[in-house]
Amino acid sequence: MAFPDELKRLVADVQSTTKSDVNLYFIERKKQRLDLVYEIYQTQIEDQVAPIFKNAFLGQLGEVLAQPDLQLVAYNPGVYDERPSLYTLPANQIPACQELLQKLAAHQSLDFPPRLTETFLKRLWAYAVVIETSDNEVIYFRKHTPSKVVREMGLIFEGGHFKPLGGEVFNIDQQVDCLCVDGQMYILNGSSFENIFGYREWHQQTAQATLQSLGAMGAFHGLESVAQGWTQNWRMARKLASIAKTGRLDKVDYARCRDLAQRYGLKITFDEQQRKIDLSTSDSWQVLKLLDDDYLTSPMTADDYEVNAKRRK
Repeated sequence: MAFPDELKRLVADVQSTTKSDVNLYFIERKKQRLDLVYEIYQTQIEDQVAPIFKNAFLGQLGEVLAQPDLQLVAYNPGVYDERPSLYTLPANQIPACQELLQKLAAHQSLDFPPRLTETFLKRLWAYAVVIETSDNEVIYFRKHTPSKVVREMGLIFEGGHFKPLGGEVFNIDQQVDCLCVDGQMYILNGSSFENIFGYREWHQQTAQATLQSLGAMGAFHGLESVAQGWTQNWRMARKLASIAKTGRLDKVDYARCRDLAQRYGLKITFDEQQRKIDLSTSDSWQVLKLLDDDYLTSPMTADDYEVNAKRRK
């Protein structure tokens, strides 16, 4: 079944599920030495709570699928198309995702969460909702923020009176960041998806490796002076990761970079004597976009473009 029909069929399957087919899990993230460790806790939800999570899924995915000319696009870190798009990639290519899916598959052995103490809330990273359909299992994820838990006395207004709510109040905001079905992840909120699965850390590691590759090229002055700023800047680290994913650094040529910079009016300084790019006096973002092949010319109109997304044919 072709896209988007398979997801429309999934929506229909979820609509027919019962309350007992919906389960909620808390995801805790903590650091152990240099590693990020994820723990999952099972919860028990009452019958009147289950439809809240189910309707959040139906509403969010329904809005996405209702967009005209929606396209399915392979996810590329930090690269987003201006056209209506749903991004996707295999779950086994996502950092930490396989570990989480394996733990969810063995949900009966999971512990229940402790009381929502301050320490636990600081480590509470996300939650997952598992919806069992007749043909499939849908897992969707939502990033947690401390504002989703009300620690002070919560009040409800009913029949003209305020009544207290006992315990901590967990706020459900009807949003879905990403969903996994049949081993494929579909991304509805790119920033939150990357946050949930540790892409920030992954991007920084990949950015460091890309900088080493740039250094080995011997084509830059002042790389050491900008390296730390590039890896610590989230936007630039994502761009370096995108450059690494293209695998085209071996095609970067000094003369071609100089000619393209002149054609597109880029603020990049070239040392003609040593045939190197001087990063200390260049616009860093334009350098990275040049290396990521973001400046293109239309073969039809000969117009020049700076692009934010591209797909190879």
